[in-house]
Amino acid sequence: MSDAAYFGIEVGTLMDSTVLELGAGRYRVNSASTEPDHLTSSRVHRFVGPT
Repeated sequence: MSDAAYFGIEVGTLMDSTVLELGAGRYRVNSASTEPDHLTSSRVHRFVGPT
């Protein structure tokens, strides 16, 4: 996950991070992305856990 205010070349140098801890099991991952113009894009992932 990265903040939209950072340039792509800066993201690898950031010290902040997000940890996603998932329990054992199978997950479905739903993803969506958008690119409204050549300078802007975003991607979102949703992890749907076992029921």
